[in-house]
Amino acid sequence: MLNGNLYYVDNSTIDIVNKFNIDRLTQFNTLMIQLSGKDSDKIKKDKILTTELKKYLDKTDIQKINELLKKNILQQTEDNIINYIILSLPIV
Repeated sequence: MLNGNLYYVDNSTIDIVNKFNIDRLTQFNTLMIQLSGKDSDKIKKDKILTTELKKYLDKTDIQKINELLKKNILQQTEDNIINYIILSLPIV
């Protein structure tokens, strides 16, 4: 579960990431059940299973979520630097 202690991440983004991780774990467990007891020849012949494996291995959604988090964290880092310069550095 994602937690926003180190950086401020709004709850909607945390909910999106957590839901995605729950869905991925459910997919993984389903695939493991389907794969158990099958040899590689049966797996290669099962078109539905190979389609589900390809869907599980697709990284498109993970990349979108990572970009969203990076953008959020980068903006916070920039804001922290600006606040440090404005509020903490002595006036010369």
